Amino acid sequence: MTLSARILDISTSGMRVEVGSALRPAAECDVAIPVAGRELRLRARVLRCRAQAGNPTETGSIVFRAGLEFVNLSDEAERAIESTYGGSEKAPSRRDPSRGGGPVKIKVNVEDIARRRREQEKPGE
Repeated sequence: MTLSARILDISTSGMRVEVGSALRPAAECDVAIPVAGRELRLRARVLRCRAQAGNPTETGSIVFRAGLEFVNLSDEAERAIESTYGGSEKAPSRRDPSRGGGPVKIKVNVEDIARRRREQEKPGE
């Protein structure tokens, strides 16, 4: 499953995004963010995800805000994020629209979510 999202905040440790579907906390996902005219693919872990009241999408659905933590970020990826988005954690779209800011594509591994659910449902562990 691939979701489109909008970057709200980004730093070399992770990012906060707005998506149209809920992301399961603790699940890992692949993210593709625009940097320096190309797509940077990274692995991230969902730290939190909450429905954002009062912000329906154009289709009338609820919007979710999720915090993602990058997993095993390489030095090259860190430099690319810093050069594109700067050292600040402010939303790129609020600073300089010419520097990027989305949309970001998030690929959720459904098998990872199912595996974690099975692990949580095992009795006695």
